[in-house]
Amino acid sequence: MEWRALLAAHGEPTVARMGREARVLCLQDTTELDFSSQPGSIAGLGRLSYERQHGMYLHPTLAVSEGGVALGVLDAWMWARKPKGKAAIRESRRWTEGYERIAEFAERLPDTRLVYVADRESDLRELLDRAADLDHPADYLIRAKHDRLEVLSGNQPPVLRSSVQSCLMLLEALSSEAICRVPRVIANIPWMLCL
Repeated sequence: MEWRALLAAHGEPTVARMGREARVLCLQDTTELDFSSQPGSIAGLGRLSYERQHGMYLHPTLAVSEGGVALGVLDAWMWARKPKGKAAIRESRRWTEGYERIAEFAERLPDTRLVYVADRESDLRELLDRAADLDHPADYLIRAKHDRLEVLSGNQPPVLRSSVQSCLMLLEALSSEAICRVPRVIANIPWMLCL
């Protein structure tokens, strides 16, 4: 059976569960399926992070409630890398296509707020531009890789990292209770947030 057919059968019940939630986090990340211990037994495998590793990559989108309950898998990319020197897919495209799929679900679920959550590898201008082109149908939270300029009023637009640091200082000034809720590592790992 084709894996996309399995995912499609799982999709509608997932969407139904999402429709019962006020907000759903749509988490994306990539994992390696390493079959190096079974050389030659599976056709179509490619190289992984290291030349001696063989397997494929899986990049699912997992829907999770605000309470942390897994609602189901919405979408997935699965691929094997071609040998070096052969034409390959542009792997970074999976992040933008993932947001596009979340945008489609957002249109189907107007009473549920969808939040696309992704790691540093998704900090791509292409993804941010595509979200703007679609008029931001889903919110996004992306761990920042690039210290981008922000578009703000004033003479000098601040960069992302300094703005995050300013927000942390404001939280400290507002409430000692707020400090407990903000992980300390956030000062060194800024996130881009569009809500």
